[in-house]
Amino acid sequence: MSRLLWSQHHFGRAPSAAWLSRRPALALAGVVVSAGMLLAVACAGPLGPQGPAGVAGPAGAAGPAGPAGAAGPAGAAGAAAAAGQNGKAIAAVVQFGDAGFRTSGDKRNWNMGPNTVQASAGQTLRFNVNGSHQVAVYKVAAGTTRAQVTAAPDTFVNTTVNSPFDNRDIGDATNRVALGPSPRAVDTAAADRDDALNMDVTINEAGKYLVICAVRGHFLDKDPASNGGMFGFVEIGKPLTGETLADLTAPVGEDADVTVRFGDPRFLGSGDRRNRSIVPSTVEVKAGATVRFQVGGNHQVAVYKAPADATRQAVAANRGAFVNTTVNGLFDMRDIGDTTNRVVLGASPRTVDTAIVNQSDATNTDVTITVPGRYLVICAIRSHYMDDDPLANGGMFGFLDVR
Repeated sequence: MSRLLWSQHHFGRAPSAAWLSRRPALALAGVVVSAGMLLAVACAGPLGPQGPAGVAGPAGAAGPAGPAGAAGPAGAAGAAAAAGQNGKAIAAVVQFGDAGFRTSGDKRNWNMGPNTVQASAGQTLRFNVNGSHQVAVYKVAAGTTRAQVTAAPDTFVNTTVNSPFDNRDIGDATNRVALGPSPRAVDTAAADRDDALNMDVTINEAGKYLVICAVRGHFLDKDPASNGGMFGFVEIGKPLTGETLADLTAPVGEDADVTVRFGDPRFLGSGDRRNRSIVPSTVEVKAGATVRFQVGGNHQVAVYKAPADATRQAVAANRGAFVNTTVNGLFDMRDIGDTTNRVVLGASPRTVDTAIVNQSDATNTDVTITVPGRYLVICAIRSHYMDDDPLANGGMFGFLDVR
């Protein structure tokens, strides 16, 4: 019998132990392999259809916030706020004379308080004048003290030089930065002198400044009641980084009832006729009300009593009939110095060192008229008053009606 036939013959029954003992590996391998192959063929059916998707699970927790994005572009600038009465914030107010002691000769009125004031360059100081005083500001050395000025006043201001208004006043112009209106230029019967003598000063150059009353007797007085002389100091420092001004949009002290623009600040260029205007050109107020002439440019306020029926046309036709334009000003022959019927004369632009001090602030003039009537307001610079150019509205003058 061949081997193949023998095997087929013998697979029909259980193999003998002797046979198994002779070929155990072959027999076992043949059974396992054959069974595994048969099992695989017998059990693996075709894949069934895919079942439906399961329900979505709950959302996971939010992750941490990402880094902040870049800043967006700046928004449009807001509208500018309205300017105050004088167009500038006031950094400090100085009482030039004590309002509680205005009676003639009372030396307690001959004081400046505070006696020393500090400000930054470009800030505005307001001198509220109380009495018969004239503000004068001089540049002095940084180490100057009150004791030095008291001991030797002529070292700092030459008190022997007379003022052009009155020989009782000091007229020294050396190192003088600004000079306010003279009390001799105010008709106290018609106008409130204190208002007319008030002075705003904006100093642009850092340093130490001596402020005196230009009335000689007041500056030189050694009486303890006047604190040894009517003077004080202003110390101007360089502007601090990020420094802001106090926003006092209304004036401190006596508030103005009406503000008149004396010169158009938009046209400050030398010789620009559009600057030679007064707006409004006619103002009506009650007796005792204060009118602030806010000067914008190279001008000097002068107020004259005028006939009740005076008109703009009449003044334009014959200006000399209302103000004698042939009389020269005391500080400059180009200015008008007529005192007839003059009620108030403000500070002259010729007395301001424009390299250091803001001229417009120093020549602002407050006027309080107590006598009803019609008043002619002119620029005391002759060519401004006489100008008949339409750009100057036919001349720099207007009216103040006091009822």
